[in-house]
Amino acid sequence: MKAVITIWQVVLTFPLLILFSGAILMSCNSPSGTDKKNNKDSTIKDSKFSPNEVKKTLFLTFDDGPGIGTNNVRQTVEYEKTLVTFFIIGKHVFSSRKQRQTWAALKADPYIELCNHGYTHAWHNNFNKFYLCPDSVITDFKRTKDSLGFTNNIARTPGRNIWRTGTVRKTDIQNSMVAADSLQKAGFILIGWDFEWTLNPKSSYVSTTADTLVKKLDSLFENNKTRKAGNLVLLAHDRIFKNSYNALQLRRLIEKLKNRKEYRLSWLSDYPN
Repeated sequence: MKAVITIWQVVLTFPLLILFSGAILMSCNSPSGTDKKNNKDSTIKDSKFSPNEVKKTLFLTFDDGPGIGTNNVRQTVEYEKTLVTFFIIGKHVFSSRKQRQTWAALKADPYIELCNHGYTHAWHNNFNKFYLCPDSVITDFKRTKDSLGFTNNIARTPGRNIWRTGTVRKTDIQNSMVAADSLQKAGFILIGWDFEWTLNPKSSYVSTTADTLVKKLDSLFENNKTRKAGNLVLLAHDRIFKNSYNALQLRRLIEKLKNRKEYRLSWLSDYPN
């Protein structure tokens, strides 16, 4: 009788042991919370294009947030599920409760990459004096990195189209060269832009419609007018999308590019060094 009971105990216990061991294996092989987010980001990126079709990689970048217009851009990006990069001014994050809320929303969005645009925007647009003080420039950018917890070293210099990557070196205004070199030595990767989408100075509307802008981008690619062949960095400022017309043009631009198989929209961290 004892032998029969023992056999039945083994029979009943064995499936439980299998389930328990399976659960252990699953828990050991499943990623942590951080890894899940990284895997999600990787899936988002990998699902956007077929490498055999891509000929043009476009990097949509937005400067000076968080501020007026930032939420319109973020909502468009979220709706279109498009990878973009925001260059953040550190001081703007702490300027108001609304801006802190906008910053939190940007951080939570899996389609948005966040990069460094300095803390004071070159001492509140005092560009010439700012760039003549390299140590202060480094301090300004480090303050943003430390206060916002950036994990990447990608930065953009306010008011200057400066490049310092592994293979691209450009300084648009020469008295900024020492400061730019100092930032690079401090570990920052400086990425400027190939083309800027601006406002019409006589109105509050974008100077170029989405349709015309796509033609311009095509021309820049075809005529090799970018820093890196096959790659184009487009700059816009959050504030120009504060009105509904400009926000609609942004959405139209993204839709048109997404429908073009030769285009890929990506984060600036994918820019070839």
